[in-house]
Amino acid sequence: MEMGGAFGSEYGIGRVKLDLLSRYSNSAKIAVVWAIKRALDPKGILSPGKVVR
Repeated sequence: MEMGGAFGSEYGIGRVKLDLLSRYSNSAKIAVVWAIKRALDPKGILSPGKVVR
């Protein structure tokens, strides 16, 4: 982040970095991820807890 990179861009977020997502991203981006996740997986069965809780 200090060098201008994007958080999680190379390997994704996963469970390990999930708590850091709110620190290094903004709430608008997280809201978009939630909206896409709900649209594509309304029952929450695909990769539960790996990108958004």
